[in-house]
Amino acid sequence: MQRLIDAACQYGESLRVPLEEALRDSNRNFAPLCDPLNDKLGTHRWLKSAREEVYSDWLAWIFETITDAADIRSILNLEASDAPSLSQPKVARELFVWIPKKDAEQLACATTRQRGTGRLDLDIDVGDGSWMLIEVKLDHPDEVKGLNCQIVGYKNARDSSGRGFKQHIKLVIAAGEPGNLSKYDSDYHFSSWATVCQGIRRVVRRRLADGSRTYMQLALALSFAGAVERNLLKLATPGKAHQPLQYAQTLRHIQRSERSNA
Repeated sequence: MQRLIDAACQYGESLRVPLEEALRDSNRNFAPLCDPLNDKLGTHRWLKSAREEVYSDWLAWIFETITDAADIRSILNLEASDAPSLSQPKVARELFVWIPKKDAEQLACATTRQRGTGRLDLDIDVGDGSWMLIEVKLDHPDEVKGLNCQIVGYKNARDSSGRGFKQHIKLVIAAGEPGNLSKYDSDYHFSSWATVCQGIRRVVRRRLADGSRTYMQLALALSFAGAVERNLLKLATPGKAHQPLQYAQTLRHIQRSERSNA
């Protein structure tokens, strides 16, 4: 076992120079900002929280700031056909949605909250009577008990509200895709945190290249990506915290974010 660890460390160490070069190139591409892994704001204590609400609130702020439909699709890894009515999205952040009594039993299998109340992480009005229901999870979806019926409970609450919703796009942001997609309806979409961060990187880089001067908003969006990359994805950069085992994953992550479609 130790030989395997030593070999992996040697391989990671061989990527130190390519990773340093990739980070320098990325810094230039993000000028006057910098690569989010080099951004100290991402280590702020408010961004290091393990609570899902913190991450969903930051995502809501990003979508309120970056309102372009193509950019939101890029961040969420959605095709235009997945959300054809996404033209002028509006984020609705309701901390709790009331689940009707008939659906409370269904929801109970997935939440510790009682009396039919549950929190919907992110609710986006995508126009034309359609809504995107986004559930944010820090774990892998296979490790989340009752994820399917949890979102169905929220959907049923929306359907019974009398607000005339035509369509729901159910999106789960988690640590990866489930091993068995067949247990989910066909209108479910899954996006990993790595994909979301790569999308944020592309959107910010494109906006800077187009001459955007909203540096504060773009810097905060990058800081959120950097916090996720360090705290959830465990990416590492060469420095005092010597972590060569993560160099390969970090290098691939940066390279994928520089492609038009990761």
